[in-house]
Amino acid sequence: MDVVPEYNYRDTGSVGCRYNQRCCVWRPVGGWPVDRCSKCFFSHTWRPHTLGYLETVPPGCRAAVGLIGWLQFCRHREICMKTFRNPILLVSALLLAACDPAALQGGPDVAVLDLAAVAKATGQEDEIRIQAEEARNELTKQLQQLAASLEEQLKAERDKIGINPSETDAQRLQGLSIQAQQQINAAQAQAQAQASLLEQQLVNDYRDKVEPLAKDIASELGVSIVVTADANVVWFDPAVDITDEVIAAWRAAPAEEDVPEVIPEVAPEAAPEAEQVEEPSAVIPDEQAAGEENSAAEEVAEETG
Repeated sequence: MDVVPEYNYRDTGSVGCRYNQRCCVWRPVGGWPVDRCSKCFFSHTWRPHTLGYLETVPPGCRAAVGLIGWLQFCRHREICMKTFRNPILLVSALLLAACDPAALQGGPDVAVLDLAAVAKATGQEDEIRIQAEEARNELTKQLQQLAASLEEQLKAERDKIGINPSETDAQRLQGLSIQAQQQINAAQAQAQAQASLLEQQLVNDYRDKVEPLAKDIASELGVSIVVTADANVVWFDPAVDITDEVIAAWRAAPAEEDVPEVIPEVAPEAAPEAEQVEEPSAVIPDEQAAGEENSAAEEVAEETG
């Protein structure tokens, strides 16, 4: 029996294999024993005879089945089992998990959706931008009203102190001015957070509207996963892009009534008591009003008398 020289095998005996063929046991110099079926040996495939059935296995699963077959082939080798059993089982499980009938048939498992393109084509991009701008404008208006109110309170305190304030009054006025500025800064931060939250809510609402459309289209195509076309996707086959289908489904769906967004008011922190300026009440108490009516009635009676 001729032996390929570069493998440097030497005959150590022969045993029978599970297929009742005569297998020669070859041991590489300095290596482990390897069973070689005489049929496989002469065909120069250099693989265990237990893997001869791989030609009947679909190509997508051959790697996993081959690893499992090699594990079976090495089951009587204690050192091989200890060294390779767990890694081979792990890799085989991963390959078998990826061995899906749909993949073997060539059908796509993943579809790609460009949310930005859908938003632009359906007008949702402009709608989100307009609603976000309206919210920011309303919050800016509330900030301006707050700043004007605090400025009026400070002006009233300046008028009360006069043009020649004492050192104590000057320090007090400076403290009130600092507190007012801190209050405005806090209100600005709160308004910015509210605007960002509202904009994110608009985007989430848009995604919630797109999701059922993408799900229906993916179900029709037999796709189990839909990913968004963003910076994390390096490349994809245009054949798996369902953006146009989602746009068509959006346009075919009945229009929904837009619910106006409620813009929360900027809630500034409570102003210190020193900042509170008492304003004259525009409501006349009942007793005072009754007294004025009686006086007017007496004056009318005297004039007519």
